[in-house]
Amino acid sequence: DTVVIAGYLAKEYLLLKEYDRRLKAGEKPDGDAVMRRLSKIKFAPYLRTLPWERGVNAQEHVLFWEDEDVDALLKGSLAYADAVDTRSTVKYATTILNGIIGPVIRKARGEEEKVEEAGGFRFPWQEEEEKPSDEDE
Repeated sequence: DTVVIAGYLAKEYLLLKEYDRRLKAGEKPDGDAVMRRLSKIKFAPYLRTLPWERGVNAQEHVLFWEDEDVDALLKGSLAYADAVDTRSTVKYATTILNGIIGPVIRKARGEEEKVEEAGGFRFPWQEEEEKPSDEDE
């Protein structure tokens, strides 16, 4: 259930960001079918209250750490297995959700469907793909 809710909120948030970008570019809320859909995001007021940026309200979760930092700072502690499990679960869920949410977001952005080459995993907030860790093997 958590993954479904997270996926839905992420999709709606990304669509809200696209709506805001288009408004800033001068498009009207009733300009076309996509803008009409984007203007009716059900939970927009709620989504705007959430701390989506890193560093806001001390948002610095273990999910944002590099694998090396998790190993260096937590290996041997009681929190290590939990941190690795949480990161692994989120990696798996993100991979699945990217396939579901990605086409909706690309369509809203007006991007053409692109065939992505298989590569390493990357959280949506990371610029570079992660290198496989010992836990992935």
